[in-house]
Order: sequence, then C-alpha cells, then structure tokens
Amino acid sequence: MRDLSDRQLIEIIDRPENIDAEKRKEALDELNARDIPLGVLKEAAVMANESIAYGRILQDPIAEDSVEIHESYFLNTDEMRQVYIDQLEKYMRYKDQFRYDVWAYAIGGIL
Repeated sequence: MRDLSDRQLIEIIDRPENIDAEKRKEALDELNARDIPLGVLKEAAVMANESIAYGRILQDPIAEDSVEIHESYFLNTDEMRQVYIDQLEKYMRYKDQFRYDVWAYAIGGIL
C-alpha cells in the first residue's frame, strides 16, 4: 500500500465493491498515516471519484431513468452528485463525437 498514490488509495476506499474488504481498511490506515493537507486530500478524492463514476456510467445502461451514485468516504452527497453530473456530461461529449451530422453530409454532397 505504501507504493500507491493518495488517489489510488482513495479509489480503493471509495469503490462500492470494497466496502467490507480488508484492503479498504489497509488503504485507510495507510492514508491516515500520511500527513496530507486537507485541500490535497479533497482534490485527490474528487479525481478518484470521477474515475469511479465514469466507470460506473460506462457500465450502466444510460437509457434508465436514473444512475445510482455511490457513497464516498471523503466527499458529501452534493459533491458526489456534482462529480456524477460532470462525468455524465463528459460521457455525452464523448458519445457526440460519433453522431452522424446530416448537415455536414448534405453540404459535402453539394460541394
């Protein structure tokens, strides 16, 4: 655990599948042993949870009415909601790259 970055430790702690895992406790102990300023810890928590949220968005069928937000040890509900909103917007921008642009095709056909 010592070789892992703060962000990697937070990902282990906040992943929903690790709630009861022994490695979660080990990661918490390692993170608590480090002298990390609160601002740095918060920034690492946001980045780690963005990664978790984006992975969950890619795995869940987007056509459903809602996306289940996981709980974070470091971020409150409103901060987690914002992380998911940001990651959904990122996902939509990514998906828009592959959208068929009718106008570009029509204009290209005229020229």
